[in-house]
Amino acid sequence: MPRYRFRWESIPSEMLDELAAELELAGEDTLVALRRRYGARPTTQFVRDLWGTLRDGWLTRDDDARAWVATELRTYGLGDPSLADDVRYLQSCRNAETLRRTVLIAFHDLGEEDAPGPGRPAVPETAEQAGMARRPSSMFDLDVAIDSAWTGFADRLVGAVGELGAHDSVIIGLPTALNTAELEGAAPYVQILGMGEDYVRGEVSGDAYLDARLRLSEARTNALLAVGWAPPDSTPGDEFSVGSANFTADLPRSAATRLVEMTVATVRDVFGVPHPSFLELPGLAAATTSRAEDLRSRVERTLAEHFGEPVLRDKDGDIPIRAGSAMIFIRVATNSPVVELFSPLLLDAPGDALALERINRANRSIRFAKLTWTGGRVMVNHEIWCEPFVPELLIGAVGVMMSLADELDDRLRAEVGGRRFFEDVDNTPAPTGGTDPDGLHPALATIVQLTTDNGVLSAAQAARICKHDTELVLELIIECSRQAIEWRSAALEAASDEESVVCRAEADSWDGTATLLRAALREIALG
Repeated sequence: MPRYRFRWESIPSEMLDELAAELELAGEDTLVALRRRYGARPTTQFVRDLWGTLRDGWLTRDDDARAWVATELRTYGLGDPSLADDVRYLQSCRNAETLRRTVLIAFHDLGEEDAPGPGRPAVPETAEQAGMARRPSSMFDLDVAIDSAWTGFADRLVGAVGELGAHDSVIIGLPTALNTAELEGAAPYVQILGMGEDYVRGEVSGDAYLDARLRLSEARTNALLAVGWAPPDSTPGDEFSVGSANFTADLPRSAATRLVEMTVATVRDVFGVPHPSFLELPGLAAATTSRAEDLRSRVERTLAEHFGEPVLRDKDGDIPIRAGSAMIFIRVATNSPVVELFSPLLLDAPGDALALERINRANRSIRFAKLTWTGGRVMVNHEIWCEPFVPELLIGAVGVMMSLADELDDRLRAEVGGRRFFEDVDNTPAPTGGTDPDGLHPALATIVQLTTDNGVLSAAQAARICKHDTELVLELIIECSRQAIEWRSAALEAASDEESVVCRAEADSWDGTATLLRAALREIALG
């Protein structure tokens, strides 16, 4: 999550004028128009639309931001590396997703309250300084994962809205710390309704329906108006009114994507929901089930015909295929037309600086997939967009992934350590990394063990277990957040209510451990 709050008002006026000219906002309030189009905190879509303007205006003037962005993009192998001049180099870079994510980090820094500016430290000049000054690299990966989750959520919502009948609706329940069974009014929600054949309406719960303890603050009300919602203009029970007691937006069905953008900005930025797995989406989940099952059956039929044998699934529903000493898994997403190919290349791999540098170096030589290190595992991943579904594309990707995994696990084992997926453990050198058998850092495994079975651990005790190492505590907090997100995602995909309850309980447990570690961090800081 961002350390500071992004505000469009913090963007320099010269830059706002350039954006207004590019977007042809003559006669409109630039700040209001930018919020309506790109939300309270812009996403990579903003960079996608305006890369040329950002590059030739802001990044040409801002030496620090330009140097940092260029350094980052060079590490990813983008553009023409032979160009020493940063301005010319950025002009050679394609408007790719990696570029958009990198530029967006610098842009968020520019517009954050109390962020670097006149009289304050500038954007870091190198990737290493950026990691120290802003966030550990592992947190950047978490931010990317969260942004990707919100993008997937928006795609699902667009699909669900496109299928709404004239009188159907999608209701998104927002999380609250209060017990919903004890509420005397509603918890906050956003809903999208079909309004005949030509229109859709979005609504955000107004104070008239909310529990008194959950009514909107003035700041939140203003934020909703800034996103583009019309204020309530009626009260419940007013039979002569044609208005609504909720915040509303009526748009033609052709503009449903705009309504989804407003919804995501409202849920994520106005109400501060950290990840879509925290949301209650009964209607949305049902809308995507049949499409996911259809894609899964096509994938299984294609693989069975290609390999000449029935397709098997593991306990997680993934399709395993052996490739020499490696195993690749094929997973069909439940919420978008995506097939994921992944392979755990190494187990018990160390996560020290030298190992991570070697993994990153290997990453820069791979165009087809991405390498990551998590909890002692080196994974390689690739995703295929399957709308429309092309069998030849799937088979080609599977073949490349099989060859890549079988080659990379040998190469990385020699450079990094650990063991391959298929390997006699007795003949494998002892792991050199600091992980336990479950992939958790020993300190985190100890804390988890001591807090099970209603055990109570103080912040001072947790700090002592972590040897009062601030960087380690930060890493463990990130790991707890990742675990909580994965368990909440699993709850959404659970096959039964009982399984969902178990997954949410696990997520709550990881949230509790993260809270304990934050208290331990304060304990260390205060000495």
